[in-house]
Amino acid sequence: MDKVKQEIKSAKHDRKLSSLDNRIIRPDGSERIIHSEQMTIFQDGEPDRVFGADQDVTERKQIEEALIKSEDKCRTLVEYVNDCIWETDKDSHFTYVSPRSQDILGYEPKEMMGKTPYDFMPDDATKEMFAIVYQDKIEGKPFAVEYPFTHKDGCLVHARISGEPTFDNNGGFNGFIGLTSDVTKRILAEEQLEDAKDQAELYVDLPGHDINNMNQVAIGYAELTWNAMEQGVCDPSMLEKTMEMLYNSSKLINNVRKIQKIKTGEVKPEIVDLGALFKEASGRYKSILRSGDNINYNIECDCKVVASDLLKDVFLNLISNAVKHSAGPANIDIELTKVYECDKEYCMVAVSDNGPGIPDEKKKELFHRFTRGATKAKGTGLDLYLVKELVENFGGCVWVEDRVPGNHTKGSKFVVLLPRVET
Repeated sequence: MDKVKQEIKSAKHDRKLSSLDNRIIRPDGSERIIHSEQMTIFQDGEPDRVFGADQDVTERKQIEEALIKSEDKCRTLVEYVNDCIWETDKDSHFTYVSPRSQDILGYEPKEMMGKTPYDFMPDDATKEMFAIVYQDKIEGKPFAVEYPFTHKDGCLVHARISGEPTFDNNGGFNGFIGLTSDVTKRILAEEQLEDAKDQAELYVDLPGHDINNMNQVAIGYAELTWNAMEQGVCDPSMLEKTMEMLYNSSKLINNVRKIQKIKTGEVKPEIVDLGALFKEASGRYKSILRSGDNINYNIECDCKVVASDLLKDVFLNLISNAVKHSAGPANIDIELTKVYECDKEYCMVAVSDNGPGIPDEKKKELFHRFTRGATKAKGTGLDLYLVKELVENFGGCVWVEDRVPGNHTKGSKFVVLLPRVET
């Protein structure tokens, strides 16, 4: 053999290497796969001799074919399953992300590689909560949690993340492997169902409780007035109380009707100039003031928003609320300015009062229906609920803070933020 190799090496021959697999049938009828490696020696352009070696690779080929089929099945499963399959290292960086990530979060797998789940969460509070859950599961238990994530287009996506930690042969923590599912539609459906339930309860509770109570009070004052008139006594205050209860009952019915218009889409949007709105409605606002009450305006800009005529009710209710809850003469400041939030321009209206203020624990609940402040003023709690519904329907938000930061006893400031538009 060595002599042949030496001859091939020293001779001026052309050599050609080739390899191929052949299927053969053995005498016993079984099929085998033979891998052949061949070297053809050419002399003067003509084949002179052939050297070769054969190897039975049947088992190896069977294993390779099985692996290919398995990989094809896994690839099909990964590509067509509705969930995004992912894997991270021990530092929570993605080491693998399936193509379904683009359908759920808008990012291609290559855009997510090397990043962490925290890079796609909307705020620090969410990241902190997720980090606690994430860290706890390193102990070795599977987990399933639901959190909001930020889509590539900026919208929020509610996702369900389920997975479990992975470990090396020595028990060392390697990272996580899991699935991400888009549950946004389910969350929205649940919220809509809850909202519909709340509205149904609202329409049942008001006639059965609040309006009935007002009417009973009005009837009581009317009977007292009637009895007084029979005795030849005229007490205008009794008649005034009767009219007040009937007015409140009518106002409550109107507020419910306005809320119903919002929910059914009957409120048609239009361009509203906030500066002009305050000028036009100043007389209407003064009609709810008592002797000694005062409203101060500070209109710094020309702000236009997309809203409707019902926007007047937002500020009428805020001013009325400030007057109603003040212990003495109300001093109300209305300020209109332009602000920038998240690269967007907004019109901000702040209605400040010198009332008793609102404790921090009450602020979050204040805009829920039937929630009342800490003062002795009576009411259905629907006015501020209507304010919230209207403002959110116009694409804005509303909140309350201390007029003097850090001291709620010095009065309240109600802030309305609405997206500013050009004419």
